[in-house]
Order: sequence, then C-alpha cells, then structure tokens
Amino acid sequence: MAHYGLRGCLLAAWLLMAGFAPLALADTPAAQTAVVQASLKQRLAQAIEQGDRNTVQHLLQQGAPLDTRFNDQQTALSLALAAQQPAIANDLLDTAPETVLSFSKSGQRSLYYAVHLGDQALLERILQHLVQQAPADTALPAYNKQTACPIRLAISQGDLAATQKLYQAALEPCPELLDLALSKAQKPIAYYLLATDEASQQAVADNSHFMQQATSIGGLALLAFLVLLLRRS
Repeated sequence: MAHYGLRGCLLAAWLLMAGFAPLALADTPAAQTAVVQASLKQRLAQAIEQGDRNTVQHLLQQGAPLDTRFNDQQTALSLALAAQQPAIANDLLDTAPETVLSFSKSGQRSLYYAVHLGDQALLERILQHLVQQAPADTALPAYNKQTACPIRLAISQGDLAATQKLYQAALEPCPELLDLALSKAQKPIAYYLLATDEASQQAVADNSHFMQQATSIGGLALLAFLVLLLRRS
C-alpha cells in the first residue's frame, strides 16, 4: 500500500470537503454510467418542459433512460403530457409504449394527463396501448385514487368525447359519475351516462336526489328522462 504521509492525507481530506470525488471511484465504469445517465435525465426533463422536440429526439438516440422518474415519480411520457407537449408525447409513446402502465406517486397514469391535455387523438393512442397490455378478462385499473380517476376529470372538464372514449374502453369503473356530471351542470354527459351506464341508471332508481339536481341546472328534458327511468325501475 502506498504511503502518502501527513501532507497527502491533509490534501485528500481537503479535496473531499471541497466536493471532489476520489479519482478511483469516479473512474469506475459504474460511476461514469451513473453520471452520464443523471445528465441525460436532467437534460431530457428540461427539453420536454421547454418543448424542444429536436433535443428530446437527440437524447433518445443517445440512450436517455425512459424508465426513469421525474417530479412526483412521473414518467417522461407523463411529464410531456403535463407540460402540454403532444408532439413530444407521441414520440415518447412510439419509443416506450409500456410506460403507459406506470403510476406516478400521486396515483396517476399518463392517461390522466392526456385527458387534462384534451388531445383526443393522443388520448385514443394511450387508451389503445393500455387496453392491449391489460390482462385478459380483467378491468384495467386507470387510477389509484378517486381524485386521479381520468373519466371524472373528463366529466369535470365537460369533455364529452373523452368521457365516451374512456367509458367505452371498459377500464376499472370510477364512482358516482352521474352525480358528478349533474353537480358540474354537464347535461350532455349526464344524458350519455343515463343512456349507457347501468350504475348511473341504478343510482337514479335508488335515489331521488338526482331529480333535484336536474331541476337545479334547468335540465327539464333531463328531468323527464329521469322520471321515465324511475317509472321503469
């Protein structure tokens, strides 16, 4: 073992205190790979948030880690959707479609961010990938918490097209959809749910408070529809 003496020890201690890593550790392949990956991750996040599609594509070619997590444990795809960058989101979906299955720390999938973005074509692509990767004869969980339920977000935003796509995809059901549609005065969505959703129809038959909600938003036609359902139940 080499003997560095007191001066050598003092110099090494000073370098460590100044933030310099020992050369022997910094030069290992694993350490170098970790440094490169961390740099790529940081640059990828910045490029996504800035909408720099060319840089994102360049970083993907360099091997930027798409299975890494960013803020709130988001995937790169979710980060692009949250940053309202649909073109970049499509590129990431082409490169790593399996990331649509990943949840963020707060229980949201990329599907939730796609609904918030409002890009119907992109939403449909993500839904297709989700359905393709779902286990056979199993309702695919779309969320971990009720607050992150994509179809509830679509209803709150008054997005009928997204609501229809999400409902038809037969994902794991979210609770109290009709109640939400009426409370948000989303009459077209309420009509759709009443015509297609058995849980909503049963809720009307079991609880007359929906009549009051329909009246409060001026939905006289909707009220008549509710009455008809009640009489048939």
